[in-house]
Amino acid sequence: MLKRDLWNLRDMAEEAQRVFTKTKKELQEDVDMDSLFRQQHPGYKGTDVQQIQVSFRQALSTYESLLQKSQEGDSLLLTRLEKLDQDPKFKLLQFGKSQLDRLLPGNHGSNEDPYKKQAPDASFDTAPLKRVVVELSNLLDERETTMRDVHQAVRDYDIKSSISGINPDSPSAAEEYEAAVKLAHKKAVSPLDYELRVNISEQNRLVAKIMQQNDRFVAARGQINNDNPGSNSAPSGSCIAMIEEALDEIETLTKHLTEGKHFYNVVIPKLEQLKQQVSNASARLTADRCEYDESYSAKRRQQEKEDELMAKRIAEEPNSMPHTTNNDLTSQQNGVLTQNGGQQNNNNPHSQPGVYPVDHTEPQVRVDDDKVASLIAMDFDPDKVVRALVKYDNNFDAALNELIS
Repeated sequence: MLKRDLWNLRDMAEEAQRVFTKTKKELQEDVDMDSLFRQQHPGYKGTDVQQIQVSFRQALSTYESLLQKSQEGDSLLLTRLEKLDQDPKFKLLQFGKSQLDRLLPGNHGSNEDPYKKQAPDASFDTAPLKRVVVELSNLLDERETTMRDVHQAVRDYDIKSSISGINPDSPSAAEEYEAAVKLAHKKAVSPLDYELRVNISEQNRLVAKIMQQNDRFVAARGQINNDNPGSNSAPSGSCIAMIEEALDEIETLTKHLTEGKHFYNVVIPKLEQLKQQVSNASARLTADRCEYDESYSAKRRQQEKEDELMAKRIAEEPNSMPHTTNNDLTSQQNGVLTQNGGQQNNNNPHSQPGVYPVDHTEPQVRVDDDKVASLIAMDFDPDKVVRALVKYDNNFDAALNELIS
């Protein structure tokens, strides 16, 4: 039974250690996850996970110290219990009645050497003690039967008829109820009450007699050990002392096992509660990061959409100019005579904002909208982006070098 309790204790210790390790691991995972997220999102200013975990780590440190001490105690307990199968005093507890009788003074079994001379004082008649113990056992059985009869008599007694005639509104109703109850007790229990009193009185007499026989037995054993140190009673006295020592140690081990169970019954629920609190905090931190990530992604998509629209508008501006021929371009470059004989010069390319002269002698380049959007997202001027891409025939790297220089 002790070994079974020990294995149960070890199972509880392993469960407590498992919850502790899992909680500690979850705390570290939260720290690592928060650090990685902040590296990927430098602008994130969420709650500091280290600050949240201060109280958790303090509680976990306390439980770690307690578990370490309990494990040391469990190891010592296991070592002591392993000696149960090896220590002779514990083997005595496995002896049968006939074996133990041969170890007690005056209780020589039939297997003893009949020709071996016994010391004249090495005998003690335990028969009277056994008879008294049997009488006490029978007496206790009789009392149990009497108590069952008392309970049955109380259940069978009809007290309703005794109190049915009492007026509850009467000033003396309380006294009448009390009198009715006493009368019911007297009629139902009084006949058996006398038997119980006699039984208890007899019990006291038998207990006193048992104690008297026990004192005589102890005195006889001591006398035999003193008068016959070399007789068989000395080993028997030594065996009795070993049995008593074994019983004391078993009682101590049982106490330690009970205390260990109580410790883990208290610690494991508290560790489970701490683990749940850590999980809840971890869930809140994860929700905050997810919310920030969603907000960041939405802003990024909106910015990309705006950049794409801007790139499209910039790409469409050269195509919005009216188609002109070479002759028209030549006449515009030479100027047009006015009515007063003056001349209007239209050679200034900036006279019309957003309109650029087109040289039809060279092939036209259609700018790549994605590359325009990418360069604009890098905070370059849209007009310069378009011109650079046109100049380098949509070569992104060459255009970037142009914008940077």
